[in-house]
Amino acid sequence: MSPVHPTTPLPPEHAFLLRVSSLLNAYGTPAHRLERELLALAKSLHVTAAFHSTPTGVIASFGSGDDERVHLVRVEPGEIDLGRLLDFDEVIEAVRTGQMTVTHGLDLIEAVEQGAPRYPFVVVALAFATASAGAAALFGGHAGEILVSALLGSLMFVLARVLRKHKSGAGTLEPLGAFVAAFVSFACAQQGWLDDHRLATLASLIVLFPGLTMTLALVELSTGHLVSGVARLARAGAIFLTIILGVALAWGVGANLWPPDEGQPLATIANAHPYFGWFAIACTPVAFAIIFAIRKREWPAVLVTGWVGFAAATHGAAALDDRIGPFLGALTIGIASNIYARFRHKPALVLQIPGILFLVPGSLGYSALTEFLVNTSATAVDGAIVDGSGVVLQVKAIEKVFMTGIVAASLVGGLLAANLVLPPRREL
Repeated sequence: MSPVHPTTPLPPEHAFLLRVSSLLNAYGTPAHRLERELLALAKSLHVTAAFHSTPTGVIASFGSGDDERVHLVRVEPGEIDLGRLLDFDEVIEAVRTGQMTVTHGLDLIEAVEQGAPRYPFVVVALAFATASAGAAALFGGHAGEILVSALLGSLMFVLARVLRKHKSGAGTLEPLGAFVAAFVSFACAQQGWLDDHRLATLASLIVLFPGLTMTLALVELSTGHLVSGVARLARAGAIFLTIILGVALAWGVGANLWPPDEGQPLATIANAHPYFGWFAIACTPVAFAIIFAIRKREWPAVLVTGWVGFAAATHGAAALDDRIGPFLGALTIGIASNIYARFRHKPALVLQIPGILFLVPGSLGYSALTEFLVNTSATAVDGAIVDGSGVVLQVKAIEKVFMTGIVAASLVGGLLAANLVLPPRREL
């Protein structure tokens, strides 16, 4: 492989492929879909190429033998933006089919990248509030938990926007957001405004949990993309730990300001008020559609997919087993997404990601880790911590950690099975 002279011009097809690879990667495309999409695009442009994707970069080689050129594209992971992915996909398809030149396509994707956010600041803040309020309702919260979760959810969005403007703010959103949410919820509980401050904290942080990241990581590992899968899984673990650190610090500060809180176990969906539950099921998919910047004309498909997948998961869990429910939900969402991709000629990810967010085990992982932090009203028995009813808290926590992995594996199995039952015609 010969070195490339700095003045050697880059062919427009290569420049287009490199730019597409960096943008699709930055806006949330998993490795197995990204590499297949790039290979198909390169073939349509009559370019001999190979690609290797990780969450922070793409390695691309063009040509073969002495003419082979290798490029490394460093990617800063960004927020998932399915609206931009749709726009990029339309440009890519136009270039692939010859309706648009590569040069024009490169200009258009740059224009999409530099474009203004799809939804105003206030609308996205309300979407964050709605997502957190919906989570509180699904977890069994009453009016106090729902209201506080909504306020804290919008605050998480404001923190994200502020920290994004500072380079030194990278990696601080999760622990800082967790500290603020846990401390405010703790304080509200001491004033009698909440029945369960842990539930309010959980719901307000729902958008920050890396449950989706963990699920995508397991999909990548299952499809043989080991480097990307391990890196994404490590990032999910690091985010979980920083969130728990923020919560632990908030609880420590709160315990010094107010009498120790005895805490209560998190409520479950079965305890939710029916009206609150219907509110969550109706509104949460719309909130996710706004958070992920999905175009309004795609909202009906997002809503239907989310509702059908959620119904399949809950009824499957009730009729069969808690471990079967997530599998059926993911299978339903995967099939619906592939049908959408086939008939609408759009990326399946547009429906798959918002739908799967209903089912990802981020909240279960958080609940498991916070069990280890609960030590009020507990006594040591043979080296184990037990609560007042004699239930070993460590055992409960370990069970939840195990179930987090089982739920994530069930989701991965459902998505892979959906591709087997109804193979997608699109790579994205």
